[in-house]
Amino acid sequence: MNAFVSDRYDERVRRLALGIEIIDAARLDRAAKPIAVAIDGVPLAGGTLPVHSSDVDMDGRLLRVSRHNSGLHAMVYVKNLYRSVTKESIDLRFLPPLRRFVPRRISFPLVDPATLTPEPLDRTDAELKVLRAARSRQPYLFPGSAYEVCSIATGLRGRVRRGAAPLRWARVEARLPAPTGGAPGALLGRAHGDDRGEFLLIIGSPPGPLGTPAFKLAVEVTVFARPADPPVSDFIKQHDPLWDLPLEPVTASGPADPVSSGATIPPDYTSSVTQTITFRLGATLTSDVVPFIF
Repeated sequence: MNAFVSDRYDERVRRLALGIEIIDAARLDRAAKPIAVAIDGVPLAGGTLPVHSSDVDMDGRLLRVSRHNSGLHAMVYVKNLYRSVTKESIDLRFLPPLRRFVPRRISFPLVDPATLTPEPLDRTDAELKVLRAARSRQPYLFPGSAYEVCSIATGLRGRVRRGAAPLRWARVEARLPAPTGGAPGALLGRAHGDDRGEFLLIIGSPPGPLGTPAFKLAVEVTVFARPADPPVSDFIKQHDPLWDLPLEPVTASGPADPVSSGATIPPDYTSSVTQTITFRLGATLTSDVVPFIF
């Protein structure tokens, strides 16, 4: 029995499983250049991957998510391919080219396709709004080392190390200094570290009353990381450039959840190091800062 047209016709209905709009975390707008999205897995098909292979094209190694010319990605249900009795979420990799952004791995919940019937024609506007929100996501990607930055941006090109080695996939927050014994200061910016222990932090203007702006600003920059690398076999390390990139599970509904936006620090990132850095507002990015050492 057809849902939309007369039974005299053959009807094929493709239902959206997951719609993705990738957001540039620095500009808070849709990412302007193409970014590959792939179903998570170990890309073994091509053999051993080259150094810095998070930049390589994953075609033929991981199944891609379709990208529209508008910049949106979409997955549709194909005979319950993306959701079954035992699998209620899907793990995706976001693979930006040329280090413009830092890669991410995020696990998104999926709507049971059985709840999508009866067809939308029988749903109220409120029900449709809930269904659309459950199937649309806005993951944020944070600037990488090759991100195109305005010449008057205020920020930091920083490095993170564990001993003498680069510390991979750190998380960074910049805040105004907190009052003694008070709540944390206002958030000015976030950043993600890459596989080389580098991060690009762009900070916004601090809140305050109108008046003559300050040219210098003291900011507490905190870097979060795991206490130790997760255990994994040498085989996985050899064949997967993102072997230790955290998989972040999304539990909240709607596109603007705190995991997708990068507001939630992974729960196993329990170690942190803080430096107070003085920035010159509107100047070039600062890079002459002592590395954050764990």
